[in-house]
Amino acid sequence: MGAHGIKGGVWVRPFGDVPGRAHALRDVVLMRGDELAPARVASVRVVERRWTVTFEGITSRTEAEGLSGWLIGVTERAAPPLPEGTFYVHDLVGREVATEDGAFLGVVTDVMHTGGNDVYVIDGPEGELLFPALKELVLECAPGARTMRVRLLPGLLEACLTRRA
Repeated sequence: MGAHGIKGGVWVRPFGDVPGRAHALRDVVLMRGDELAPARVASVRVVERRWTVTFEGITSRTEAEGLSGWLIGVTERAAPPLPEGTFYVHDLVGREVATEDGAFLGVVTDVMHTGGNDVYVIDGPEGELLFPALKELVLECAPGARTMRVRLLPGLLEACLTRRA
């Protein structure tokens, strides 16, 4: 999000709220577009819903400002386990999505973090569907499964679908 202080700290907005995740960060990968850079976390401090993070080798505000807009990633091996019913984005991308009566809606291509709830981006035969990731609507999404079953409320498809031209 930007630099914090004069000694190389950065503000980070985490995606999700897994308890203790901030303090488990050590070896990470900084990502921006196609650029990847390995980094080691020196310290983390949780401040309300944000973190302040310092990286080894980043010692000035100017260096920290250069990290604005980068994402912090971890390898799957280093990722902490998630609470039941929650998933990492890479576990959802590629899943086929069908309604509770078996109608194919498409494949999850991305997950948008909106603040209130996540939104699954589903690419389907009729277009792109922005589907709210709510427990009331996601009926089945088992760990390791390649499919997801959802409930379509009346009008939801029409309201959330961008049709192909």
